[in-house]
Amino acid sequence: MTLEQLCDALSISVATGKNWLRLGKIHGTEQDGVVRFTREDVTGLAADIREGRNPSLKSRRNKAFVTGRRIAAGYAADPGGLITEWLQALPADIPAECIRPTLADYALRLFLLQQHKPAGPDSLGRFLRGAISIAPYDCLIRDLLGGQRPTTALPPIPCCLEQVGSDCMGMVFLSLQPLADRKRDGVYYTPSPLVEKTVEKVGNLLKRQGAASGRILDPCCGTGNFLLETAKRGVPPDKLYGYDIDPLAVAIARANLALLCRPADVSVLVHTIRRLDSLVAADTEPFDVILGNPPWGSQRIRRQRGELAARYRTAAGRGMESCAVFTECAVHLLRPGGALAFVLPESVLYVERHQPFRDMLRHYCRIRGVEYLGAGFAGVSCPAVILHVEKAPFTTKGAVITGRRGQFVVKEEREPSLLSLPATEYAVLRHMETLPGAVFLRDNADFSLGIVTGNNRLFCSPVREAGMDAVYRGSDIVRYGCKAPSTFLHFRPEQFQQCAPESVYRNPEKLLYRFVCGKPVAALDTEGRIPLNSCNVLIPRLPSRDIRYLLAILNSRAAEFVCAARFHSAKMLRSHLESIPIPHCETAEQAAIVALVRQLEQAASPQEKLALYEALDARIMALYAIPDTVAKRIAEFLTGSMYL
Repeated sequence: MTLEQLCDALSISVATGKNWLRLGKIHGTEQDGVVRFTREDVTGLAADIREGRNPSLKSRRNKAFVTGRRIAAGYAADPGGLITEWLQALPADIPAECIRPTLADYALRLFLLQQHKPAGPDSLGRFLRGAISIAPYDCLIRDLLGGQRPTTALPPIPCCLEQVGSDCMGMVFLSLQPLADRKRDGVYYTPSPLVEKTVEKVGNLLKRQGAASGRILDPCCGTGNFLLETAKRGVPPDKLYGYDIDPLAVAIARANLALLCRPADVSVLVHTIRRLDSLVAADTEPFDVILGNPPWGSQRIRRQRGELAARYRTAAGRGMESCAVFTECAVHLLRPGGALAFVLPESVLYVERHQPFRDMLRHYCRIRGVEYLGAGFAGVSCPAVILHVEKAPFTTKGAVITGRRGQFVVKEEREPSLLSLPATEYAVLRHMETLPGAVFLRDNADFSLGIVTGNNRLFCSPVREAGMDAVYRGSDIVRYGCKAPSTFLHFRPEQFQQCAPESVYRNPEKLLYRFVCGKPVAALDTEGRIPLNSCNVLIPRLPSRDIRYLLAILNSRAAEFVCAARFHSAKMLRSHLESIPIPHCETAEQAAIVALVRQLEQAASPQEKLALYEALDARIMALYAIPDTVAKRIAEFLTGSMYL
């Protein structure tokens, strides 16, 4: 295996793999100038990390491997909490061969209840012996079994007719899946309220089409929760299409729709709900509506990059994201004027590496609406959105935006990354970014990362010994100052995993800033301090701007507003700082700002610091030509913002 294949198998980046190789944490064999690894090497390394046997890689244990199962609470309506209670009573280790018979038995008993037939304790056994039938749906039970014989079974799932239409089968299926498998395939279950919201986005189109026309697709349908919700709104089953690569999920989706819609001809469901990879399938007839929640961060789809890059612009490049490729695929499958509503990670709208996704939207789509959901999934910290688009020439005018700041309609053409901004905040941002005389740090500053030792326990000490340097983490940096250091090390660059040239760290004037932070937080260093991990370095090259003036700009609410409005990020990337406009400032005013910064650096009490910070902030707002009323609006936008 190549290094890239090893990294893919261990769920790490290629950069991390190269660092491990350089530091001797992993070992391969060089063949024709390329380092290769045996599959036994990779399997053993994965087991060492998972079990915590490799001390130098122990920190990767919880990042690369997820074990156990999690009840998919909230995924489906669970009348009386019967399913949740049943799941909670199960043992920790569930044999995989139990899952299909248990679901088949559950579906069979629901069908029997619906047909007013007795459902005894051995219903599945009697069904297999031919003693009972749920015609015309017998084939769906056999699909759920998938050829398995129920040699081992879990306790029967409690069932009632109120569960029909709520995808309780999907709730059980997801809850019994290992978390590691779900993480690998990018499967994040969609809670039923979120499914309802997504279907509502295309609700008017569904009403207009009614039963007469309109093909509707979920290209990664899983157990069919989006299709169920659509069927509840009157769409007949012969108009509902669902594709998925998991045969058991497809079997559950068919059974779910059969229970809800009760079609006389079950072959309709066999035709429309299929085991199929949407990304490589060739559908000749377009769809009117496509909806769903495509896989996020699927490793399987990353491994298809070479094949998919020829078909999808979002599959090109190392920043490929599976949900972006699925969205592009779905747009291709839409008829002109057709509608799409997808649940997606919010980051696709503004993170730099997802620019191909936004370019794709510009090429094919009119944005009809975005609903910002925040953390929409249990156990997943990534904020989500519902994106509603139409296959039509690109525009954002008229898009309905719902979320952080209530609901409003976009009145002007915008970048997709700025759709969440209400009109006043959007106007302020554009005003700041086009300010006459403003300059930017892009091409006018040098940036460096802090030291990454590769093993802080080995290199760092809480006690300062002879010859040691004090080191500063991101958490040690506050606006206009540094906390007293609590960590020390011997500066030995050749031993560190990552290190800039020493001249960078010893520079007589540099700015230190927090990397893991949602707003710019910077301090001036004139003592050659050594930054560690999440403390990064900025050395400006703007002769007409005093470094303390730049420090005041970066620490201002104005700069914080630009970063919050544009990037919504918990990290302060170089590109974020480079996007902050640095306003022109007359010599006398710049001298006054620098004097205030010097006072603030020497201030002792929090009250004095806060008063000086507010004085600086007022002067900087004036430099941006922002009136007091708008400055107040910015402060409200930056909820909870204050001097640090």
